[in-house]
Amino acid sequence: YRAGKPRALGALVGPVMKRMGGKADPAVVNRLLAERIAASVS
Repeated sequence: YRAGKPRALGALVGPVMKRMGGKADPAVVNRLLAERIAASVS
């Protein structure tokens, strides 16, 4: 994802959705993962 492949983030959203039983909002999961990744880079 950090290397410029935005689809890689989608590969992380899937397992999160599975873990949440499909009850999470994919847009929110996507945003939270992107924020966490950005925070880990800085």
